[in-house]
Amino acid sequence: MRPIVMTKAIALVLVSVCCLFFVACADKNLKSTKKPCINEEVELYFALKSDKEDYAKTLQYYAQACKEGCANGCYYYGYMYDGGGIKRNHKRAIKYYIKGCNLRDAYSCYALGYMHSNGEYVKQNYKKALQYYEKGCDLKAAPICGKIGRVYLEGESVEKD
Repeated sequence: MRPIVMTKAIALVLVSVCCLFFVACADKNLKSTKKPCINEEVELYFALKSDKEDYAKTLQYYAQACKEGCANGCYYYGYMYDGGGIKRNHKRAIKYYIKGCNLRDAYSCYALGYMHSNGEYVKQNYKKALQYYEKGCDLKAAPICGKIGRVYLEGESVEKD
């Protein structure tokens, strides 16, 4: 029993050290990175440094990631235009959510489903919302699958089930 606890502790320490190393190096690597996708360490880095001067750098990083075909880069780029720290531009937000969803980012699909379900920045369309939710669920995002259950439970444009 004791060796398992020690193994878990060592693994946790190694993961923590790797995360700290990445966060420390992220600013330096942003200018030269060829790796297009956003990971949790990068998200954390920008969350910790979210003052106004970093929004421009953050936006630039997400734009580049999206341009290179990184689906969650498109999501975060769209999110920034959807009230994530810069002046709102709903047309741009929708454009990048669509691109992210087409690149198989579940949360881009969810954002589009939410907008269509609530008539937020687009004409309310429950059928289209459900299609986006289903696509997000197909991408193995459990919370989005739960949203589909709620749509059926409440009978939101579908037969209540």
